[in-house]
Amino acid sequence: MSFSILMDDGGIGLSRMVGRSSEFDVLRNALERAKQGKGSTLLVAGEAGIGKTRLVTELIEGAEATGVRVLKGWCLAESMEPLMPVKTGLREAGLFHLISGEPPPLVVSSYLVNDAGMLILKAEREESSLDPDIFTSMLKAVGDFVKDSLSMMGKGEEGRLNSLGYEKYRILLQARGTLMLAVVIEGSESEFLIQDMQNTLAGIGGALDDWDGDPAEAVDYTGKVSWFIDSGKYDGKFLVDNPAIIQENLFDNVLLGLQRVSAEHPLIIFLDDLQWADPSTLNLLHYLARNTRGNRILILCTYRPEDILGRDGTHPLETAMQNMSREDLFERLELRRLDPEATGEVVSSVLGRTDLDDEFHRRIYRDTGGTPLFILEVVKLLVEDGTLKRDDAGAWTLTMDPGGLDIPSKVYDVVKRRLDRLMREQKDILECASVVGEEFGSEVVGKTTGINKMELLKNLSEIERIHRLIRSSQQKYVFDHAKVREVLYNGIIEELRREYHRLIAETLADIHAEDEDKVLSELAYHYYEARDPKAGGYLVMAGDRARERYANEEAIRLYTWALDFADEDVKVRTWEKLGDIEFMLSEYERARENFEKAREAAADNETVARMMRKLGDYLTRRGKYDEAVETYNAAILLIDEKSVEAARLLIGEGYTYYYTGKYDKAMSLFLKALVVFKAAGAGETDEGKVLRAIGNIHYLKNELEKALDHFEKSLEVMRGIDDVQGIAAAYNNIGVLHNDWGNTDKALEFYQKSLDTVYPTGAKTFIAQAYNNMGIVYNTTGELDKALEFMEKGLEMEQKAGDARGIAESLNNMGVVYVDLGDRDRAFEYYQKSMEIRESLGDRRGTGFSYYNMGNMYASREDHERSEEFYLKSLDICSELGDGSMAVYNLSALASLSIDRGDLPAALDHARKAVETATGMDRNFETGMARRAWAWSSGR
Repeated sequence: MSFSILMDDGGIGLSRMVGRSSEFDVLRNALERAKQGKGSTLLVAGEAGIGKTRLVTELIEGAEATGVRVLKGWCLAESMEPLMPVKTGLREAGLFHLISGEPPPLVVSSYLVNDAGMLILKAEREESSLDPDIFTSMLKAVGDFVKDSLSMMGKGEEGRLNSLGYEKYRILLQARGTLMLAVVIEGSESEFLIQDMQNTLAGIGGALDDWDGDPAEAVDYTGKVSWFIDSGKYDGKFLVDNPAIIQENLFDNVLLGLQRVSAEHPLIIFLDDLQWADPSTLNLLHYLARNTRGNRILILCTYRPEDILGRDGTHPLETAMQNMSREDLFERLELRRLDPEATGEVVSSVLGRTDLDDEFHRRIYRDTGGTPLFILEVVKLLVEDGTLKRDDAGAWTLTMDPGGLDIPSKVYDVVKRRLDRLMREQKDILECASVVGEEFGSEVVGKTTGINKMELLKNLSEIERIHRLIRSSQQKYVFDHAKVREVLYNGIIEELRREYHRLIAETLADIHAEDEDKVLSELAYHYYEARDPKAGGYLVMAGDRARERYANEEAIRLYTWALDFADEDVKVRTWEKLGDIEFMLSEYERARENFEKAREAAADNETVARMMRKLGDYLTRRGKYDEAVETYNAAILLIDEKSVEAARLLIGEGYTYYYTGKYDKAMSLFLKALVVFKAAGAGETDEGKVLRAIGNIHYLKNELEKALDHFEKSLEVMRGIDDVQGIAAAYNNIGVLHNDWGNTDKALEFYQKSLDTVYPTGAKTFIAQAYNNMGIVYNTTGELDKALEFMEKGLEMEQKAGDARGIAESLNNMGVVYVDLGDRDRAFEYYQKSMEIRESLGDRRGTGFSYYNMGNMYASREDHERSEEFYLKSLDICSELGDGSMAVYNLSALASLSIDRGDLPAALDHARKAVETATGMDRNFETGMARRAWAWSSGR
């Protein structure tokens, strides 16, 4: 909100900022800390018209004058486009590549050059379609580019990225010390590539500073230069077809780019009207707030508290703030209304010379309540209707007694009076524009209203220049304040408003007939608001696009709206899509409701069976294994037992037995499913997964050779379909086997293969898992410092991604290492942190493990009462989840604890239960543990 009143006669000026000195100091201090590398996030809260935007703008204007770079984005209520405000800000800053969402670039070639301009190493893609003549010319361009860049070295430019466009290619050049790395790419620039270039140069270090041209001296570094082509990371395509990982990498790309920009100039990121932000923007805000606290970055956002209250369900911004608050990631600054003195200062600041008494200022304060926007709109109104006039000396005076002033009681009424002064055609223009949105273009408004373009532009110019209700910005127009649009939009009767939306949608469709996808979100929004039947198709398409981008909350909203317009067939598919997303988000009850609706409405048995499978998966996830089995069995009767869907039902049933320790039954079903998959010649991903599941059962039964056989078969299948995550998982499991065999070198080799496979994808959860497993191996070999080093790498990945479950697992593993180091106090601290995170997440299985560990810690302190308390709490969770394995651990521990307390009958009872539980599990380790507990308790 801008405190500007610029009338056509120039008589009224710009208000200085009044009554906000303490709040401004908060912002200014945060910026100073950011300049020192202590980034932070501030959310400025306040009602509409309170001066939030003006306060931030005041800081930004001063900051820009000192070399601070600023990115600005505006959240719009009518936008359905995920990440729209961030895209706008980055596009205007020339950084749109950070969020374009394009695949990684194709690296055509890479060159290592020294400061004498000598080519040390090169790597070129053999299958490149690059024309030889273009390639020769480009080599010369690289050489010239290197020379130009070399001339900048010594002028403070070392370490900066330089880039050059050539035909459809781009040359990136990164310098470090005496070396330069040039990479030729096709496609969009990537921050990951830039980071990898920096890491490559850092890895070479100063080893080639004195290179004299002897190729033998550089041969050891050939792999570092050729890695850009050989690794597969930069082949011009996504390595995984996983929306979650693609979005994670998109967020990381934005983060890396902003960190790189802030290394050169301190950076302010400003998002206005956050109450209208889409969930993906809020997720990115959370990610940036978490990961920029060590950078020269200040994130500022404004929002209206009144707009996130009183709605059905929890507002997305409220949820985001709760999540960010748990990590202490932001500071909230609330702006309050001005006091009487500040109200008078605003009036005087705007008008300049006045001859107005205290009674006038008191009246203004009483009627406006000290809301800055209301104060300014009232002053505008009084000037426009002649109540305030200049006297002969040029001072503003009141033409009537203050008691007789006709001041509207609400800012809504003040704005409405100003709008009533427009000509009919001008009001029609703004009325249509208010339906388009907070931001609008003349082409859409002109074609929708049928007004001649020249006439339209003249009217818009007058509305901006004289009435100050809009302002132009780069061939677009925006309302001077959101209240102006609200008054216009809310003043349109419903039937007319719907017709406006319909006509605007038709106009957009006509203008973008050749590139409709560009305005898909706008078409969906306007047809929806028009309640036009066409809305259904556009909403589903917009939902599909949001889902592909892992914008799950947006997809849910769009699919839900689409149901109002869809026929039965589309409804079934849409209910299924909703259920799939909700299940993935652990919204299990909502997922169940949608799967049930789809099952009841489905017209064919295949769809009914598929919905029943998903309902079975829901029951399995809820621990209702018997009901799940009944559901899977009923579903399989509806379809061909040799179909891929039938095999998936067998797998679903198999997992109910797997989770309850009935491994032979699970194995039988998995093997049946495998036969069907092979016979059907489809479902290779399913085949690879079930082979891995069979391997897991053999592993749990201590049949390690058979486990290895199935893991290797899974690896072969996954390689055949280039399933990166499946390949990494197989390598990981083979590593686990070698670790159990005591082949720690082999275990590390396979964990490294898993890491090398998954690292280029940027999938932090999988990368962290590899690091943690390598840490476990080093813990086994007694290299405890190395164990902590790798576990901390894993923890860092999980913290960056905000993976709370992974963080809890890493903390737990590090607790184990500290136990082995003999630092039980530190171990207790890590176990406790892990437990608290798992409890807060509602992670029952993980919480059960943590309670068991805490029981062990109290047992080591000989605090038998507390130890027993945690073992029993863990045992309760085991009973709830049907986790026999963990139950054996706790019962055995309770038997040992009872022996220490001299209570042999209790020890025997616990040991007996442990043996009974282990007997039905087909698992050797637990059986052995239970038998040892029985032996100790019976004195054998």
